[in-house]
Amino acid sequence: MNNETKKVDPGWNDPPMLNFNASQPPPRSRIGNKRVPFPLGSTPAVQKPALPLNIDQPSSEEPVEDLAEVTLTNFKSLLNSGIANEVHEKIQLMEGMWKMGQFPTSMKNDLYKLSDSIVRKDYETANKLNLDLHMKYPNQCKDWILAIRFLIHDK
Repeated sequence: MNNETKKVDPGWNDPPMLNFNASQPPPRSRIGNKRVPFPLGSTPAVQKPALPLNIDQPSSEEPVEDLAEVTLTNFKSLLNSGIANEVHEKIQLMEGMWKMGQFPTSMKNDLYKLSDSIVRKDYETANKLNLDLHMKYPNQCKDWILAIRFLIHDK
């Protein structure tokens, strides 16, 4: 075999070739090459609740039908003639999905809290609940969640 070195084009993950000489010595610390040890403790991280716990919760005795009626009435009370027809359609879509049983109970409770906070004009809580709904149930609420956001920011 030949002792000649072949010049090969570097690959996408090859480190850069650094040429150091007497006038340019290598840097003393290489921050990029430091490794971080894997945490040895096996304690799980404690997650803080995204929302304050003092939000009025619907009573467990309240039937789901009443919860739907109250929630949908709250949303419909926010609609007025000045709001775009598209928002009305999205609220009707949400109502249809609710009545067809496409929402889990926890989502129904969150929607109740959201509608109640909008009616009470607690927009900070309403924004948090809206984001929480969007993150927890993206498939169920992707078609109408922007209409709720519009109702929050319209006031």
